[in-house]
Amino acid sequence: MNADGENISEAEMVSIFLKAEVGSSRFSPALINVLQLRNKGRKIIELPDLKNADENRRRAEILGAYRGYGQNNYLYVNFPNDVKWRRILLDQGALERIRYADCSPWRELSGGTLLIADAAKRIRDGIAENQNTKDIVGLIRATADYLKNGGPVPEVIIVSQSENAQRVAIEGHNRLSAYLVNGVTTPISAILGVSPNLTQWLAQRWQ
Repeated sequence: MNADGENISEAEMVSIFLKAEVGSSRFSPALINVLQLRNKGRKIIELPDLKNADENRRRAEILGAYRGYGQNNYLYVNFPNDVKWRRILLDQGALERIRYADCSPWRELSGGTLLIADAAKRIRDGIAENQNTKDIVGLIRATADYLKNGGPVPEVIIVSQSENAQRVAIEGHNRLSAYLVNGVTTPISAILGVSPNLTQWLAQRWQ
């Protein structure tokens, strides 16, 4: 795989998103609750069969139930249905240009810029932590230590209106922050979604 990446299906993106959040201390309780309400175990997320159309549909429904995917709700209000997904590599410079989606506590953590690089620098300098951000700063530092020890993590997911437009994180804020706290010597694998119709979603989540 090169920096231009390889195309992946929407179903694979959904699978990656769910797999990341089922292992998240912040988001797994809500996701597991949705699984329980649907009488589904974690296997459908942790051991996905992407060739199984019924499984893919069910995973999309699960992501819709607690994140609003495909339902124009929650995280996915005004999210277009024509996003093209691919797997790419991100080096240090590319990571430093990514912004958080605008939701608590990321704007405060970054000092108002939403640049992940600014948040990482503020964490390293010891000025990012306050009453509102101490929990997420602790989580980022723990993730950074985990990464230093070679721990595997799911791919992050980012979106953009075009190849050269601003990239914004949609899943993986904590992991992206931890990568930049540590510094990246080897490019990391990520999922990029591109659509010119992301204007309204970005207006709510970044601009």
